[in-house]
Amino acid sequence: TSIDLGAAGKDNHFGQGRVDAYAAVDAVFGLSFAGATVVETGPDYGNGDGGIDTGEIITVAVDLESQWDDITAVNIRGRLSSVTPGISLVHDYATWPDVPPLGTAGTVAPHFSIRIDEGCNYPIDLQLDLEYNDRVSSARFTLRVGTPFPVQLMTDDFESDQGWTTGGTAADGHFVREDPREVRDDFRGIAQPGDDVTPDPGVTAFVTGNGNGPNGSDDVDDGTAWVQSPVVDGTDLDTLNLSYSRWYYAFPGTIPPSNFMRSQWSTDGVSWTNIEELTGAEDAWTSVSLPLPPAAFQPGLRFRFVAEEGGGGLNDPVIELLVDEVSAAGTRIA
Repeated sequence: TSIDLGAAGKDNHFGQGRVDAYAAVDAVFGLSFAGATVVETGPDYGNGDGGIDTGEIITVAVDLESQWDDITAVNIRGRLSSVTPGISLVHDYATWPDVPPLGTAGTVAPHFSIRIDEGCNYPIDLQLDLEYNDRVSSARFTLRVGTPFPVQLMTDDFESDQGWTTGGTAADGHFVREDPREVRDDFRGIAQPGDDVTPDPGVTAFVTGNGNGPNGSDDVDDGTAWVQSPVVDGTDLDTLNLSYSRWYYAFPGTIPPSNFMRSQWSTDGVSWTNIEELTGAEDAWTSVSLPLPPAAFQPGLRFRFVAEEGGGGLNDPVIELLVDEVSAAGTRIA
């Protein structure tokens, strides 16, 4: 994307030449990788389980997407390569039909095909080199070896003790696993509900303080209160969602980052990463399900819920957090 000002190529006088602004912008556009689909067909092409298993030959169809809004991509051909050990390319060349502006297209059969050797149990890194419209571009993508199957790492309705621990720096309002007592605020709103979300005969949840006093008498004060799960094994996961029901009451409002509710994950119990953060009240039982990143897929995986009140003073906020029906489910590669 530069124009030679002297001899062809880089030289000591003009360097790489003058930037060709149009070519530079044009290079950002063109065709981009839009996805890959594993197609298992024929007696020599997989076992039909939809996964990539060692010992198989898999067919891979690749989709491309055009970023051009006024040019049709034509004469599209591509070559696939990889430096991943334990695999070999059976068919490394494929073509695509013309792709209209802002359109998509997939490879024309027979697509690409890859042989997976025995013992190749790690991700396959692939590079796709494309030629079209008298230009070249490349893209990288990864395929996971193995077949994903459903896995339930945790399910807890808190009707029995399954090893959760509590702690924090707050002066009051630490988590307890009890049948919640209803607490109303001065405006007849509900600061703390009188029921959990588990169907009868379930009655318990984790709640920040659960005294019989008036609103604000047993909420989180001057620090943090947290409840932490036991450790689960996150190895070889492909996907994982943390699901839970929560009730978060904050009045007269929050002043981030002093007052908040957070759900978090950790693999060592020291460094924690947010899954969800609330800095405003959601004072109703609300069910959420949120994905975790691949960085969480390790042996020492654990979760925790944190409430903090850091305002204090004359306008001491009332902070209540209840958590119930926690589950961690996803897929694991085998």
